[in-house]
Amino acid sequence: DLSGLDTFKKYYVSLYSVGLAETAWSSVLSFRPQYEGLLYATGFEPDEANPYSPGNLAGQGAAGLWSVSQGSAVIQQATSAHGVQAVQAGDCILDASLTATQSVLWVDAFFLEAGLTNLPIVPTNIASSLLYFSSTSGILALDGNGTGGGKFELIAPAFPTNVFVRLTIRNDYVSKRYDVWIDGVQRRTGLGFKDNSVVKFSG
Repeated sequence: DLSGLDTFKKYYVSLYSVGLAETAWSSVLSFRPQYEGLLYATGFEPDEANPYSPGNLAGQGAAGLWSVSQGSAVIQQATSAHGVQAVQAGDCILDASLTATQSVLWVDAFFLEAGLTNLPIVPTNIASSLLYFSSTSGILALDGNGTGGGKFELIAPAFPTNVFVRLTIRNDYVSKRYDVWIDGVQRRTGLGFKDNSVVKFSG
């Protein structure tokens, strides 16, 4: 029962067991209580309420949801993390017309990446959290300074290029900080937002 606990506050717990011959403490575990609710979920599948089919992503799903610029993003069936379809996106800008006003929001997605060879560059557009897949340095995350800049920090020295990687981000729009998990393992906490002017999630 998590009633009475602060939402998104991190709690630590350890279990004490008593046996016939000995007693022992378990390792320390942690958890964050969360409100139930889901802003949006999709596997880009043909059997969803707003079905997806092979071809350009733009215009699919709910009306006006996805837009693609400066490149391409297509639904394909050659490889996927789950189900039968996934999005293959090149060097492009991919936007989802989603907006949420919650002070804390989680983003969870699966990626199959080879990584880029060039050095990461902080983009000029307004953003909160920012990750970069490098073919030589692994997965990097921007520790932002809140005013449009920051420094890229290494969060994983390498990543597989033949299987999907699960990437989870927890954005806190009050503290202007974000945390990163890779395949369910927390890799970094308290990274700064690139721009503190971001006050809510927007796709």
